[in-house]
Amino acid sequence: MISFDDYYKKEIEHVINVEFPWYIDLIEDCFNFKRWGFHKIYSGAVPNAMPIIVYESNQCRVRFVWEISTSYGDPEGVSILYGRLHAPIDKKIMDWNGEKHYCWHDDHLALKFLDGLATDSNSKRPDFLQGFYQVNKNRGWRNAEIMARRHAALWEHYEQRLFDIFDLNHPHLWKQYVNYVEEYYSKGLMWPGNSEFPPLHKIC
Repeated sequence: MISFDDYYKKEIEHVINVEFPWYIDLIEDCFNFKRWGFHKIYSGAVPNAMPIIVYESNQCRVRFVWEISTSYGDPEGVSILYGRLHAPIDKKIMDWNGEKHYCWHDDHLALKFLDGLATDSNSKRPDFLQGFYQVNKNRGWRNAEIMARRHAALWEHYEQRLFDIFDLNHPHLWKQYVNYVEEYYSKGLMWPGNSEFPPLHKIC
């Protein structure tokens, strides 16, 4: 029987050599990166992590993480995360002002923040995304393609406002977002963190 380490190594090689060429073509078509000032700075494997594709603009970075399943036969998944320009491409946690912080961020709270929703709002996704899923539910897209087209729709809808959150040149906006994130987690379980993982509201 093939070991998990061998399976994992084989899957990473498959993703980089087979899936990434297709996926890069797809996201280049979906996102129109040049319009937003992004260019690709890396694609491939990283130590102790899933294979990634990273784009960068003069405002922020976006990282596509191909999630390899931990069991045979599961569909692939792709996480699309946003980072400020100091975020290392190969780590999700970094030292910031002497403490560990998360440096890559999904869009969940960012969209609530941009929509002006209260931190205790039960809204799970913006109304326009409800329409996106309804219109495209029968297209037969793979999970990786659904995620790419979803985020491309976000870019078209929020435009520059989404990138401004993560722009180092907008420290006041970032501070507002940090406060929003802290308030959000304070209303639920404020996980204290441990030596390896910081509390969820610690972002940079």
